[in-house]
Amino acid sequence: MNTGRSITLEEIEKDDDITIRAYNDDCQIELKAIYSEINPKVKDQIAAAAHSDNFVPIEMVNVPNRKDAVVLFADANCSLEALVNHKGQLYKFENVIVPRAKIDKKDTIQLIMGNHPGVRYNRRNAYRVPLGLDGKLVLDKGMMNIIIRDISETGVGIIVPNALEVDRGQDVRIQFSDYIYVFDLKSRIVREEKISDTHKVIGLALYPMKSNNVERYIAKKQVEKQVNSVAAKA
Repeated sequence: MNTGRSITLEEIEKDDDITIRAYNDDCQIELKAIYSEINPKVKDQIAAAAHSDNFVPIEMVNVPNRKDAVVLFADANCSLEALVNHKGQLYKFENVIVPRAKIDKKDTIQLIMGNHPGVRYNRRNAYRVPLGLDGKLVLDKGMMNIIIRDISETGVGIIVPNALEVDRGQDVRIQFSDYIYVFDLKSRIVREEKISDTHKVIGLALYPMKSNNVERYIAKKQVEKQVNSVAAKA
């Protein structure tokens, strides 16, 4: 039963917007996928062979800017997840696989398959930890000192001088440390907000990584906050 908080792969429909995100520790790429309408009998045959009907048939995904080359996800050394805009809500399916499947003697499609439901996804809802730590912003033209205002599992807010000129969508790296935690995080600029006559906040979306201490760091900060709150009331 669909409660609105999650959906299964088999609930994805023809008009849904589907993106496959492939990533590893070094990079990330997002590829548009198109729902493939196949004969119900063929779909049943694929389900029988896969021992599951929880999949999405999609047209073969091409390498960007190359219509003659197909992305072979099974050969890629990366993790995969699917982002699906279903009826106006964004859902994320983690740890999916994208194998190929023949539907007749000539045609082959790909399938998005996975064992987990897609959950409602909203970057702005991620728990944010206020920091106020010194850090570095690494740009193509050099490095500069910044203040790390806050961090969540999906993004970072930094404070920089108003004079710094950057572009939305630009890739940057941020570096900072806090006790035993040392971070060098790849991110993308998503917003800017002036907060004074001299400084502004830049919002950064973090690229997913296989190995990432951000989640553990945030959990540690949440525990510290709870301990400090209890101590203050004692």
